[in-house]
Amino acid sequence: MADPPQLRRPALGPPPIPEIRAPANTDVFHRVAGEELITEDTRNLEAPDAGQLVEHMLALVASEAEALLAGDESKLADLNVRIALATWDVLHQTDEALRLLELAEQHPLVPRLRFAAALAAGTPEALTSVEPAVRDSPALVLELAEAWLWRHGRADRAAELADHALGGDQATAWRAHLVELAALAHAATGGWARVIELRVATLGANSDPEEVAATAALVLDRSGDAGRALALCWTKLEMFPGVPDAHALGWLRTFDVAIDAASILDDDRRFDLLDKRAELVASLPGGALEALATRPVASSRPDASIPRPRPSVRAGRRSRSRRPGAMSRPRSRLAAACAETQAPSPHRSWADAARSPRPTPGRLRASVAG
Repeated sequence: MADPPQLRRPALGPPPIPEIRAPANTDVFHRVAGEELITEDTRNLEAPDAGQLVEHMLALVASEAEALLAGDESKLADLNVRIALATWDVLHQTDEALRLLELAEQHPLVPRLRFAAALAAGTPEALTSVEPAVRDSPALVLELAEAWLWRHGRADRAAELADHALGGDQATAWRAHLVELAALAHAATGGWARVIELRVATLGANSDPEEVAATAALVLDRSGDAGRALALCWTKLEMFPGVPDAHALGWLRTFDVAIDAASILDDDRRFDLLDKRAELVASLPGGALEALATRPVASSRPDASIPRPRPSVRAGRRSRSRRPGAMSRPRSRLAAACAETQAPSPHRSWADAARSPRPTPGRLRASVAG
């Protein structure tokens, strides 16, 4: 059987690589006498001025709103407030914003926005002009008084505004803040009588002893009314639990102020106060030594059954030669009471103890062993 004929294929090379041509230019050009001008770029739409666009939109909204909301005053006022905010925040046109706020007087945010504009102005005239609009709001009156006090140093205006807000019935939530600001403003102007009146009015049955002691010390120092100061402290000390609690230092301060007032008045209740103070100090950590030093003063209570020695003529002359008011001080009266009862004066005992040399550890061990 014969072999099949062999097929011969023609020798062909690889296919040719196509030629890559540059893309055709499809941009649109304006040609004037064969010259190229600026190309038309439509990728972004950029406004020439954002402020002009916002102003145009606000004017359009205002014109449409007047036509659509002519019968609804509340919605129209709310829209005017929003336009005023945009005008003030974006366009920085404060005058135009205030004009729009005048069209929405019944809106609740209008007084605060007008007050904010007055603060931004930073002048006393701006605060004076906005004062009638905020006098009915205790919160805004508080901020206005603080602006007068801290920004312009006008404590008199701050005190007047705080007193006005305290006289209203709506100041319950802000009363504590208004009292603090009014007391500070009156203290800056020297009106201590008003400061005492405000502080005493805040006291109650649940007041902390620290607050009572501070108020009584204010009464004693600024008005010189020792009787009133003693009455404030005595009313609070009637609730003294007898054992130290979380307000132990406040109770101790109240005892001290009451003892000072009673010593000025030469009131015998000072001895009871000294006894109670010694018990309180002894119950505190490390207070036994001070309580022991207070005992001689507390035990120097004069006994009515024992006749007091009549002072000699020389002693009377010496006492008259002293400056007036020397015996009115608590320390002088306390020393005189100790001298009459032959009790050691605590001031002299403490002074002698301070001058005596402190025992060395060796002498202390020897005294204990003996």
